[in-house]
Amino acid sequence: MLILIFCLISGNYKVDADSNGVGTGKNTVQVHIGRTDLGAKYECRANNDALDIPYVSYVELDVNGT
Repeated sequence: MLILIFCLISGNYKVDADSNGVGTGKNTVQVHIGRTDLGAKYECRANNDALDIPYVSYVELDVNGT
């Protein structure tokens, strides 16, 4: 299994804040993949003072193409 690690990739960051100051941040990163990325695992980790441990999510790629 191939694990790809990205550190501090800049992307398109957007924050939607409520009137009480609570909000949601979203960072969108565009990557170009190819046949050699079959089975690659992309992982995202989010951490801030409100979390005891980082929030971790990932996706494993299933690449179909010519």
